[in-house]
Parts: sequence; structure tokens; C-alpha cells
Amino acid sequence: MGDSYALVGLKLGLRASAAELGITPANIWAHETSDFDTNLREHREDFEAPFGFHFLTFPSAKDPLWEQERPGTSTVEMYAWTDFEHFRPWDGLARSERGADLEARKLSLRARLLAELE
Repeated sequence: MGDSYALVGLKLGLRASAAELGITPANIWAHETSDFDTNLREHREDFEAPFGFHFLTFPSAKDPLWEQERPGTSTVEMYAWTDFEHFRPWDGLARSERGADLEARKLSLRARLLAELE
């Protein structure tokens, strides 16, 4: 078996409409540089390096009935490529055994993904 990759995700519900936020139905693929292989390798080697790539999508902006059914709200989903090795220390552990280190890693991921929205 070859390399194992992982996607981490964040789903947001917002208290503002897509129009208010300037959100369009477009998907956004983003990466640090145009050298995709280097981006992936650098993140694989260093968890703190920028994600190899990340993806943003706006499901509510794509739904023609959203504003009618859920006025003044919208949604954003974000996904980023990472390497499973960054999570290997917790592999096979029961949820109750994973501890504060994993929680810190997840909070770091959330902060990094949210920073991409700015």
C-alpha cells in the first residue's frame, strides 16, 4: 500500500446570507504555490507548513431555495489535505484515551482553516 492521505474538514453555519457576505456558488481550490508536489511534500514533512491544498465550497449559495427557507443564514465547508502520519500517535486509541494533545491538534486545524476565510 502506498502513502496514506487524509482530508480534514470544517463545516460552518453563518448568521448572514450569502449576499450579505459576498459569497458566490463558486468552489475555491487554493494552494500555497503553483508547485503542487512541493506543497504536498512540505506539509507532509512539517505539520505546521501550509496545507498542500485546501478547498472551500458554499452549499447554501448553490441552493436556490436556501434564502427562502433559511433567510439570513449561509453555510461554508472547508477541506484541507494533510498526511495521516500527523495523526499516527492516536491511531488505534479509544476516544477516551486520545487526550489533550489531539484536542490541541484539532483546535490548531480549526484555527488554520478559519484563517483561510479571511
